[in-house]
Amino acid sequence: MRLPTAKLTRRGAVKVPGIGRLKLMGQVRTPRGTYSLAPLTVLDKNATAGVFIVYTSEDDPTADLSAPMTLDELRASVRRVLGDLPMTDPQRLTRLVGSTRQADRYQAGRILLAGDAAHVFAVSLNTGLIDAVNLGWKLAAQVQGRAPDGLLESYHAERHLAAQHAILQARAQKALTTIGLGGTDELAKVSPEGAEALGELFGDVLQHPEPLQHVRELLREPGQLRHVGELIEGSDVRYPLPASNAQPHPLLGKLAPDLQLETRHGRTRVAELMHAAQGILLDFTADSAVAEATDPDQAGLVTIITARCLTKPAPAAALLIRPDGHVAWAAGPGTPDPAAGMNTALRTWFSPRTPPQTRH
Repeated sequence: MRLPTAKLTRRGAVKVPGIGRLKLMGQVRTPRGTYSLAPLTVLDKNATAGVFIVYTSEDDPTADLSAPMTLDELRASVRRVLGDLPMTDPQRLTRLVGSTRQADRYQAGRILLAGDAAHVFAVSLNTGLIDAVNLGWKLAAQVQGRAPDGLLESYHAERHLAAQHAILQARAQKALTTIGLGGTDELAKVSPEGAEALGELFGDVLQHPEPLQHVRELLREPGQLRHVGELIEGSDVRYPLPASNAQPHPLLGKLAPDLQLETRHGRTRVAELMHAAQGILLDFTADSAVAEATDPDQAGLVTIITARCLTKPAPAAALLIRPDGHVAWAAGPGTPDPAAGMNTALRTWFSPRTPPQTRH
Protein backbone atom coordinates (compact mmCIF):
# COMPACT_ATOMS: atom_id res chain seq x y z
CA MET A 1 0.00 0.00 0.00
CA ARG A 2 1.02 3.62 -0.27
CA LEU A 3 2.29 5.70 2.64
CA PRO A 4 1.66 9.20 1.23
CA THR A 5 3.44 11.14 4.01
CA ALA A 6 6.45 8.82 4.38
CA LYS A 7 9.83 9.98 3.11
CA LEU A 8 12.76 7.61 2.62
CA THR A 9 16.10 8.71 4.08
CA ARG A 10 19.60 7.95 2.85
CA ARG A 11 20.27 5.78 5.90
CA GLY A 12 17.70 3.09 5.22
CA ALA A 13 14.88 4.56 7.29
CA VAL A 14 11.64 6.46 6.69
CA LYS A 15 10.37 9.69 8.22
CA VAL A 16 6.68 10.10 8.97
CA PRO A 17 5.25 13.41 10.24
CA GLY A 18 3.81 13.02 13.71
CA ILE A 19 5.67 9.76 14.34
CA GLY A 20 9.29 10.46 13.45
CA ARG A 21 12.03 8.26 12.07
CA LEU A 22 11.10 4.59 11.57
CA LYS A 23 13.40 1.66 10.88
CA LEU A 24 12.93 -0.33 7.69
CA MET A 25 13.52 -4.03 7.06
CA GLY A 26 13.05 -5.88 10.31
CA GLN A 27 10.57 -6.33 13.11
CA VAL A 28 10.50 -3.55 15.70
CA ARG A 29 8.93 -4.04 19.11
CA THR A 30 6.93 -1.32 20.81
CA PRO A 31 5.20 -1.39 24.22
CA ARG A 32 2.00 -2.47 22.47
CA GLY A 33 3.14 -4.92 19.80
CA THR A 34 5.47 -5.37 16.84
CA TYR A 35 5.59 -3.68 13.44
CA SER A 36 7.60 -3.96 10.24
CA LEU A 37 7.89 -1.66 7.22
CA ALA A 38 9.60 -2.46 3.91
CA PRO A 39 9.51 -0.97 0.40
CA LEU A 40 7.88 -3.38 -2.05
CA THR A 41 10.90 -2.85 -4.33
CA VAL A 42 12.85 -5.10 -1.95
CA LEU A 43 10.84 -8.06 -3.30
CA ASP A 44 10.09 -6.72 -6.78
CA LYS A 45 12.56 -4.32 -8.35
CA ASN A 46 9.89 -3.34 -10.89
CA ALA A 47 7.38 -2.36 -8.21
CA THR A 48 6.08 1.19 -8.06
CA ALA A 49 8.10 3.49 -5.82
CA GLY A 50 6.34 4.59 -2.65
CA VAL A 51 4.53 1.28 -2.13
CA PHE A 52 5.28 -0.44 1.20
CA ILE A 53 4.69 -3.74 2.93
CA VAL A 54 3.14 -2.97 6.33
CA TYR A 55 3.01 -5.61 9.06
CA THR A 56 1.81 -5.52 12.67
CA SER A 57 1.62 -8.16 15.36
CA GLU A 58 -0.49 -7.84 18.48
CA ASP A 59 -2.98 -9.74 20.59
CA ASP A 60 -6.45 -8.79 19.35
CA PRO A 61 -9.10 -11.15 20.75
CA THR A 62 -11.88 -8.98 19.24
CA ALA A 63 -10.84 -9.61 15.61
CA ASP A 64 -13.57 -11.18 13.46
CA LEU A 65 -11.62 -13.92 11.72
CA SER A 66 -14.57 -14.90 9.56
CA ALA A 67 -14.72 -11.50 7.82
CA PRO A 68 -12.30 -10.25 5.15
CA MET A 69 -9.63 -7.91 6.46
CA THR A 70 -10.16 -4.21 5.76
CA LEU A 71 -7.86 -1.22 5.53
CA ASP A 72 -9.61 0.31 8.56
CA GLU A 73 -8.71 -2.78 10.58
CA LEU A 74 -5.04 -2.44 9.61
CA ARG A 75 -5.09 1.30 10.34
CA ALA A 76 -6.49 0.62 13.81
CA SER A 77 -3.82 -2.02 14.49
CA VAL A 78 -1.01 0.28 13.31
CA ARG A 79 -2.43 3.09 15.47
CA ARG A 80 -2.33 0.88 18.56
CA VAL A 81 1.14 -0.52 17.90
CA LEU A 82 2.89 2.48 16.35
CA GLY A 83 0.77 5.60 15.93
CA ASP A 84 -1.16 7.35 13.15
CA LEU A 85 0.37 6.22 9.85
CA PRO A 86 -1.53 7.44 6.77
CA MET A 87 -2.11 4.52 4.37
CA THR A 88 -3.95 4.35 1.04
CA ASP A 89 -4.43 2.09 -2.00
CA PRO A 90 -3.96 -1.38 -0.45
CA GLN A 91 -2.96 -4.03 -2.98
CA ARG A 92 -3.45 -7.01 -0.68
CA LEU A 93 -4.69 -7.37 2.89
CA THR A 94 -4.29 -10.57 4.89
CA ARG A 95 -4.53 -11.64 8.48
CA LEU A 96 -2.35 -14.30 10.11
CA VAL A 97 -3.53 -16.02 13.27
CA GLY A 98 -0.95 -17.32 15.73
CA SER A 99 -2.65 -20.57 16.67
CA THR A 100 -1.35 -24.13 16.85
CA ARG A 101 -3.40 -27.14 15.83
CA GLN A 102 -2.68 -30.74 14.88
CA ALA A 103 -4.76 -33.51 13.37
CA ASP A 104 -5.28 -36.54 15.61
CA ARG A 105 -4.32 -38.91 12.80
CA TYR A 106 -2.23 -38.44 9.67
CA GLN A 107 -3.69 -41.54 8.00
CA ALA A 108 -7.19 -42.95 7.70
CA GLY A 109 -7.27 -45.76 5.16
CA ARG A 110 -6.27 -44.31 1.79
CA ILE A 111 -6.37 -40.72 3.08
CA LEU A 112 -3.05 -39.20 4.19
CA LEU A 113 -2.43 -35.73 5.63
CA ALA A 114 0.79 -33.72 5.33
CA GLY A 115 1.90 -30.12 5.72
CA ASP A 116 -0.75 -27.57 6.69
CA ALA A 117 -3.47 -30.20 6.32
CA ALA A 118 -1.86 -32.08 9.21
CA HIS A 119 -0.68 -29.22 11.44
CA VAL A 120 -0.91 -25.44 11.74
CA PHE A 121 1.62 -23.36 13.65
CA ALA A 122 4.03 -20.50 13.07
CA VAL A 123 7.01 -21.18 10.80
CA SER A 124 5.84 -24.64 9.76
CA LEU A 125 7.47 -24.74 6.31
CA ASN A 126 10.34 -27.05 7.30
CA THR A 127 8.00 -29.42 9.09
CA GLY A 128 5.69 -29.64 6.07
CA LEU A 129 8.57 -30.28 3.68
CA ILE A 130 9.92 -33.06 5.88
CA ASP A 131 6.42 -34.55 6.03
CA ALA A 132 6.52 -34.81 2.24
CA VAL A 133 9.99 -36.36 2.20
CA ASN A 134 9.04 -38.90 4.87
CA LEU A 135 5.80 -39.84 3.14
CA GLY A 136 7.09 -39.74 -0.44
CA TRP A 137 9.42 -42.72 -0.43
CA LYS A 138 7.02 -44.82 1.65
CA LEU A 139 4.06 -44.04 -0.60
CA ALA A 140 6.14 -44.83 -3.69
CA ALA A 141 7.15 -48.19 -2.23
CA GLN A 142 3.50 -48.93 -1.38
CA VAL A 143 2.23 -48.06 -4.85
CA GLN A 144 4.99 -50.05 -6.54
CA GLY A 145 4.33 -53.14 -4.41
CA ARG A 146 7.73 -53.18 -2.69
CA ALA A 147 6.74 -51.88 0.75
CA PRO A 148 7.38 -54.00 3.83
CA ASP A 149 4.53 -54.56 6.26
CA GLY A 150 3.75 -51.44 8.27
CA LEU A 151 5.93 -49.08 6.22
CA LEU A 152 3.19 -46.64 5.26
CA GLU A 153 1.74 -46.74 8.78
CA SER A 154 5.10 -45.57 10.16
CA TYR A 155 4.47 -42.16 8.55
CA HIS A 156 1.94 -41.18 11.23
CA ALA A 157 4.03 -42.57 14.07
CA GLU A 158 7.09 -40.57 13.01
CA ARG A 159 5.71 -37.30 11.72
CA HIS A 160 2.95 -36.82 14.29
CA LEU A 161 5.62 -36.90 16.98
CA ALA A 162 7.81 -34.50 14.99
CA ALA A 163 5.00 -31.96 14.68
CA GLN A 164 4.40 -32.15 18.42
CA HIS A 165 8.04 -31.08 18.90
CA ALA A 166 7.59 -28.21 16.44
CA ILE A 167 4.38 -27.04 18.10
CA LEU A 168 6.21 -27.07 21.42
CA GLN A 169 8.81 -24.57 20.21
CA ALA A 170 6.15 -22.42 18.49
CA ARG A 171 4.21 -22.09 21.74
CA ALA A 172 7.40 -21.36 23.67
CA GLN A 173 8.33 -18.61 21.19
CA LYS A 174 4.90 -17.01 21.53
CA ALA A 175 5.17 -17.11 25.33
CA LEU A 176 8.62 -15.49 25.24
CA THR A 177 7.31 -12.81 22.86
CA THR A 178 4.46 -12.05 25.26
CA ILE A 179 6.90 -11.65 28.13
CA GLY A 180 9.32 -9.65 25.98
CA LEU A 181 6.67 -7.10 25.02
CA GLY A 182 5.38 -6.49 28.52
CA GLY A 183 8.01 -7.78 30.92
CA THR A 184 7.05 -9.68 34.06
CA ASP A 185 3.73 -7.79 34.13
CA GLU A 186 2.64 -9.94 31.17
CA LEU A 187 3.33 -13.31 32.83
CA ALA A 188 -0.37 -13.72 33.56
CA LYS A 189 -1.09 -13.51 29.82
CA VAL A 190 1.07 -16.53 29.00
CA SER A 191 -1.27 -19.36 28.04
CA PRO A 192 -1.16 -22.69 29.90
CA GLU A 193 0.18 -24.29 26.70
CA GLY A 194 2.89 -21.64 26.47
CA ALA A 195 3.89 -22.10 30.09
CA GLU A 196 4.08 -25.86 29.60
CA ALA A 197 6.22 -25.44 26.47
CA LEU A 198 8.63 -23.09 28.25
CA GLY A 199 8.90 -25.61 31.07
CA GLU A 200 9.75 -28.40 28.62
CA LEU A 201 12.50 -26.33 27.00
CA PHE A 202 13.91 -24.22 29.83
CA GLY A 203 12.73 -25.72 33.12
CA ASP A 204 11.24 -23.38 35.74
CA VAL A 205 11.98 -20.24 33.71
CA LEU A 206 8.71 -18.57 34.71
CA GLN A 207 9.71 -18.74 38.39
CA HIS A 208 12.72 -16.48 37.81
CA PRO A 209 12.44 -12.72 38.50
CA GLU A 210 13.71 -11.99 34.96
CA PRO A 211 12.58 -14.87 32.70
CA LEU A 212 14.04 -13.48 29.47
CA GLN A 213 17.42 -12.84 31.05
CA HIS A 214 17.43 -16.39 32.39
CA VAL A 215 16.69 -17.75 28.89
CA ARG A 216 19.52 -15.63 27.45
CA GLU A 217 21.92 -17.10 30.01
CA LEU A 218 20.79 -20.64 29.17
CA LEU A 219 21.32 -20.01 25.46
CA ARG A 220 24.94 -19.05 26.10
CA GLU A 221 25.54 -22.77 26.64
CA PRO A 222 26.50 -24.23 23.23
CA GLY A 223 24.58 -27.46 23.81
CA GLN A 224 21.37 -25.67 24.75
CA LEU A 225 21.69 -23.21 21.87
CA ARG A 226 22.24 -26.04 19.39
CA HIS A 227 19.24 -27.93 20.77
CA VAL A 228 16.92 -24.93 20.35
CA GLY A 229 18.28 -24.22 16.86
CA GLU A 230 17.67 -27.80 15.77
CA LEU A 231 14.21 -27.71 17.32
CA ILE A 232 13.30 -24.59 15.32
CA GLU A 233 14.58 -25.97 12.01
CA GLY A 234 13.08 -29.43 12.62
CA SER A 235 16.33 -31.42 12.56
CA ASP A 236 16.20 -32.40 16.23
CA VAL A 237 13.76 -35.25 15.58
CA ARG A 238 14.78 -38.79 16.47
CA TYR A 239 12.27 -41.28 15.17
CA PRO A 240 11.45 -44.21 17.47
CA LEU A 241 12.98 -46.94 15.30
CA PRO A 242 13.55 -50.55 16.36
CA ALA A 243 17.04 -51.15 17.75
CA SER A 244 19.18 -54.23 17.21
CA ASN A 245 20.43 -54.29 20.82
CA ALA A 246 19.69 -52.96 24.29
CA GLN A 247 21.79 -49.83 23.75
CA PRO A 248 20.73 -48.16 20.47
CA HIS A 249 23.37 -46.28 18.52
CA PRO A 250 23.12 -42.49 19.13
CA LEU A 251 22.40 -41.90 15.43
CA LEU A 252 19.54 -44.40 15.17
CA GLY A 253 16.42 -42.54 14.03
CA LYS A 254 18.22 -39.23 13.50
CA LEU A 255 19.22 -37.50 10.29
CA ALA A 256 22.46 -38.96 9.00
CA PRO A 257 25.40 -36.59 9.46
CA ASP A 258 26.89 -35.21 6.25
CA LEU A 259 30.13 -37.16 6.52
CA GLN A 260 33.08 -36.66 4.18
CA LEU A 261 33.85 -39.93 2.42
CA GLU A 262 36.38 -41.47 0.09
CA THR A 263 35.06 -44.21 -2.18
CA ARG A 264 36.59 -46.07 -5.11
CA HIS A 265 35.07 -43.37 -7.32
CA GLY A 266 36.70 -40.52 -5.40
CA ARG A 267 35.72 -38.16 -2.62
CA THR A 268 32.09 -37.41 -1.87
CA ARG A 269 29.67 -36.63 0.96
CA VAL A 270 26.65 -38.38 2.40
CA ALA A 271 24.39 -35.56 1.14
CA GLU A 272 25.57 -36.12 -2.43
CA LEU A 273 24.94 -39.86 -2.19
CA MET A 274 21.36 -39.16 -1.10
CA HIS A 275 20.46 -37.33 -4.33
CA ALA A 276 19.18 -40.59 -5.84
CA ALA A 277 16.57 -40.85 -3.02
CA GLN A 278 17.37 -44.51 -2.42
CA GLY A 279 18.36 -46.48 0.64
CA ILE A 280 22.13 -46.62 1.20
CA LEU A 281 24.26 -49.03 3.21
CA LEU A 282 27.60 -47.41 4.06
CA ASP A 283 30.36 -49.76 5.14
CA PHE A 284 33.39 -48.10 6.77
CA THR A 285 35.03 -51.31 7.96
CA ALA A 286 38.54 -52.04 6.70
CA ASP A 287 37.62 -55.50 5.38
CA SER A 288 34.12 -54.64 4.05
CA ALA A 289 32.71 -56.94 6.70
CA VAL A 290 29.24 -55.41 6.62
CA ALA A 291 28.91 -55.48 2.84
CA GLU A 292 30.10 -59.09 2.77
CA ALA A 293 27.56 -60.09 5.43
CA THR A 294 24.56 -58.79 3.49
CA ASP A 295 22.06 -61.56 2.69
CA PRO A 296 22.06 -62.22 -1.07
CA ASP A 297 18.30 -61.72 -1.25
CA GLN A 298 18.63 -58.34 0.50
CA ALA A 299 21.65 -56.99 -1.39
CA GLY A 300 19.64 -55.49 -4.24
CA LEU A 301 17.26 -53.56 -2.01
CA VAL A 302 19.66 -50.68 -1.33
CA THR A 303 22.87 -49.21 -2.74
CA ILE A 304 25.87 -50.70 -0.92
CA ILE A 305 28.91 -48.45 -0.71
CA THR A 306 32.23 -49.29 0.90
CA ALA A 307 34.10 -46.15 1.86
CA ARG A 308 36.66 -44.59 4.16
CA CYS A 309 35.17 -42.02 6.49
CA LEU A 310 37.26 -38.86 6.28
CA THR A 311 35.30 -37.14 9.03
CA LYS A 312 37.10 -37.82 12.29
CA PRO A 313 36.25 -39.39 14.56
CA ALA A 314 33.99 -41.64 12.50
CA PRO A 315 30.62 -41.91 14.32
CA ALA A 316 29.97 -45.47 13.18
CA ALA A 317 31.45 -48.55 11.55
CA ALA A 318 28.47 -48.77 9.20
CA LEU A 319 25.19 -46.95 8.53
CA LEU A 320 21.94 -47.91 6.84
CA ILE A 321 20.29 -44.69 5.66
CA ARG A 322 16.69 -44.49 4.48
CA PRO A 323 15.75 -42.42 1.39
CA ASP A 324 14.58 -39.59 3.67
CA GLY A 325 18.06 -39.32 5.18
CA HIS A 326 17.30 -40.90 8.57
CA VAL A 327 19.49 -43.64 9.99
CA ALA A 328 17.64 -46.98 10.09
CA TRP A 329 20.54 -48.98 11.57
CA ALA A 330 24.07 -48.24 12.75
CA ALA A 331 27.05 -50.16 14.12
CA GLY A 332 29.32 -48.39 16.56
CA PRO A 333 33.07 -48.03 15.92
CA GLY A 334 35.01 -51.03 17.13
CA THR A 335 31.93 -53.26 17.39
CA PRO A 336 33.03 -56.96 17.46
CA ASP A 337 30.27 -57.91 15.02
CA PRO A 338 29.60 -54.76 12.95
CA ALA A 339 26.96 -56.49 10.81
CA ALA A 340 24.76 -57.57 13.75
CA GLY A 341 21.16 -56.56 13.12
CA MET A 342 21.88 -55.17 9.67
CA ASN A 343 19.93 -57.75 7.65
CA THR A 344 16.98 -57.46 10.01
CA ALA A 345 16.93 -53.70 9.43
CA LEU A 346 17.08 -54.24 5.67
CA ARG A 347 14.05 -56.50 5.83
CA THR A 348 12.18 -54.11 8.14
CA TRP A 349 12.55 -51.06 5.90
CA PHE A 350 13.14 -52.35 2.37
CA SER A 351 12.06 -55.97 1.85
CA PRO A 352 8.65 -56.34 0.14
CA ARG A 353 6.01 -58.11 2.19
CA THR A 354 5.59 -61.80 1.47
CA PRO A 355 2.33 -62.41 -0.40
CA PRO A 356 -0.10 -64.70 1.39
CA GLN A 357 0.16 -68.38 0.48
CA THR A 358 -2.80 -69.85 -1.40
CA ARG A 359 -3.84 -73.28 -0.21
CA HIS A 360 -5.07 -75.84 -2.74
